Amino acid sequence: MKKNSRKRRKKSGSFTRLHLLSLLVILAFGISFAFFLYSHREQPEPPVERTGPSVSGDIKKIDPPPRAREDAPRRFMALVIDDIGYDMTAVDTLLALNIPITFSVLPHCPYSAVSARRAHEAGHEVILHLPMEPLGYPDADPGEGALLVGMTRREILKTVESNLRSVPYISGVNNHMGSRFMEHEDKLIAIFSELKKRRLFFLDSLTSPTTKGRSAANTVAIDYITRDIFLDNSRNREDTFKALLKLLDMDNHWTTLVVIGHPYPSTLEALERALPYFAESDIETVPLSHIINRCMP
Repeated sequence: MKKNSRKRRKKSGSFTRLHLLSLLVILAFGISFAFFLYSHREQPEPPVERTGPSVSGDIKKIDPPPRAREDAPRRFMALVIDDIGYDMTAVDTLLALNIPITFSVLPHCPYSAVSARRAHEAGHEVILHLPMEPLGYPDADPGEGALLVGMTRREILKTVESNLRSVPYISGVNNHMGSRFMEHEDKLIAIFSELKKRRLFFLDSLTSPTTKGRSAANTVAIDYITRDIFLDNSRNREDTFKALLKLLDMDNHWTTLVVIGHPYPSTLEALERALPYFAESDIETVPLSHIINRCMP
């Protein structure tokens, strides 16, 4: 009787160990399967890093410019802002952009001298925006201090002298209007001779397709350069902004560029919006004299 009891206890103990082993095997398999599912779960996509500023207004989306290739040549752009002298707010806005700007200052305006001084003290280049007779004069009025085709050489030099005194700190001169005056080589030779004495260069704004600026400059041997682009003929913010971004096109094969704009509110806003794109490009904004020094033999 006692022998049978011991046999049953022995069988019962074996049965319990067998069940425990089975549970351990099942538990180990469950843990392994759960780890497999966890390690192969679908991973969320990383957030997309956006480049370039957001653009408001009529332009809904503009792709950021491509970064310059390592082998791409450096490009230099001179940004000349004409018609300075009437509005100090525009001058303050331009100074706040923190890029090299060439301030082209009209003579005898309410803020001619102070604008030139502020720009110079901030490290910017200053040139005289010399008024000249346009086609359609006197309906098209170039303003005080204008050089007229009917003036004698003495009158021209006297007027140039007065205009030069009106704007301090200048390193050069460019023409304001002048679509008629710039077609008279003898008049330009008189002006360029005086500018050469003062070691001033001349920027031809190309207001006339038949300008005699190059010929007169060769005669006098003065540093001379021409404008490449008028930035804001339409005075439209979006047009100016698009024109600025077009300069970033890597297919535009240029190394130096002279761009002329004006202190219109639309131009100032377009410049501010475009600056982050220029910061990512291979274009360096420089004073106008730097380009002249690169181009002159």
